[in-house]
Amino acid sequence: MTSLDYALAYAAAGWQIFPVGLDKKPLVKWKDGATSDPSVVTDWWSSWPDAGIGLATGQRSGGIVVLDVDVKDGKNGRESLARLVLDNEDLPEGLESCTASGGSHLFFHTPHTIGNSRSKLGDGLDVRGDGGYVVLPSGPDANGVERYRWLNDEEPLELPDWLAKLMVAHSDAAATREAEDRAPGNAAAVAKARLVLSICEPSIEGQRGHDRAVVAARRAYDCGINVDQTFESLQVWNQRCKPPWSEAELWHKASQAPGFSA
Repeated sequence: MTSLDYALAYAAAGWQIFPVGLDKKPLVKWKDGATSDPSVVTDWWSSWPDAGIGLATGQRSGGIVVLDVDVKDGKNGRESLARLVLDNEDLPEGLESCTASGGSHLFFHTPHTIGNSRSKLGDGLDVRGDGGYVVLPSGPDANGVERYRWLNDEEPLELPDWLAKLMVAHSDAAATREAEDRAPGNAAAVAKARLVLSICEPSIEGQRGHDRAVVAARRAYDCGINVDQTFESLQVWNQRCKPPWSEAELWHKASQAPGFSA
């Protein structure tokens, strides 16, 4: 597989990606430009065929949060992770990649808004959530070296509650403020979202139903509610859809809402 093949596969999964150089620095304005649009991805990789792949983490990529276990520059993230687990609970085995420095990335998904932090959970343990990014495996680089590779083919698992609480407590202030702004109990925002959804067109099979669901999810989320509230609000709108989306499909639409552009 080429780097483009990997990039298109990630985009098909709804992950918001962008090209990076060998130095891991973005080659585009990634905060606004990261995308899952295959045409944009193809254009980028026609310009930089050997580019690495950056993933914009957080709610825009379906709630993907990455625990970066760093071992470079004298850090021992693995020892810190073992101590963290010992003090709390075991971590489930999920999607994991090996990084260029010999560390690892542990991938989770969560409905919570979690920011970024560096070594706050322990020396060598970094968190990448909303407003952050990580480099994904993309096959051998221009020098024939596979600097990042998947260690398994598992799915990202639900972020354990105990780890989510620690990450939220230690995440960046900006992301924490956003989490508070979208916290459950924001009745005015929920009411606004439901009003907006009441005038959104329902999904009709054979009539661009997916596109309508995307628009509805994003418009609800833009009212200032969180992903959980978006999902709950969409259930009322879903009653008008023909046929209605399954709960799993509806949750997928809600979890992707922060990354949609309506």
